[in-house]
Amino acid sequence: MRHDLLDEIERLVFAIRDFHARHGRSIARRIKRSSKARPRLDELRAFFDPIPEDYAALYTVFDGVRQPDTMSQWQSAVFLGHHWDPIDWVIRGMRIMRIEQQRHGFERLPAFRGSATRGSVDFDVFPTWVENGQAPVVANLGSLSPRLFIAFDSVLAMLRSIVAAQEAGVIRFRAQDDEDGHEGETLFDPGALWDVIAPLNPRADYWRTLRAGPIDWQLDPIKDKPAGGVVPLDPEVRRLIWGDPEASWTKADEEMRGSGMTEEPDRPDREPPPDGLA
Repeated sequence: MRHDLLDEIERLVFAIRDFHARHGRSIARRIKRSSKARPRLDELRAFFDPIPEDYAALYTVFDGVRQPDTMSQWQSAVFLGHHWDPIDWVIRGMRIMRIEQQRHGFERLPAFRGSATRGSVDFDVFPTWVENGQAPVVANLGSLSPRLFIAFDSVLAMLRSIVAAQEAGVIRFRAQDDEDGHEGETLFDPGALWDVIAPLNPRADYWRTLRAGPIDWQLDPIKDKPAGGVVPLDPEVRRLIWGDPEASWTKADEEMRGSGMTEEPDRPDREPPPDGLA
């Protein structure tokens, strides 16, 4: 791995972290150097080999940011309202796509998950679209839509673009709840963003398209949709998402018993506490 690339990745991510910190966003404290992802890159190479160098460099220096239970999805977003998943989540996503054989599933590496801020549009890396050694970061709705748009020329171009937009004053954050949004939401105008980052992304077409108006993603209807609208998950996919079903049910049962929410016969009320402790 080139040291100059690793150094630039680190510098750009820390510049993004510092921008969050200056705006009082607690997610900044969770953006840290970590070598935990490095040994697991070989697991990703089972899906794509070679992995784009800048994507691998990002996970060589960092291991993403876990979404804390104590934060809303908006507060825990890192890159333009998107979540940056740890590598174990990325590998799990690849395994799920392989099982379900989703459209585009074998073309993309999961990269940055969209929150409700941006209509759940994901930014994924498409190694099969590599050009001049750079794999684009593609805006997509996964298997729900056949439409794809290049958002950034590469992971490195994306990080450079975000820092450039920060310096240009294009990005801000919603400070408090109100009727129009949620605390911590990332706010920016796509047109103003594109004006800043266009020179860094000559192949990109997503922001130009978004600038012209809402995108028609041409959603594919779910075929053979069952009664009630619930699509059953493959058992292996269910296990990857929620773990062992028996363990999940056991944990849930323990929580119900602990709160008294069981189907057991009613128990007599506990004895009142001693005087002075009520």
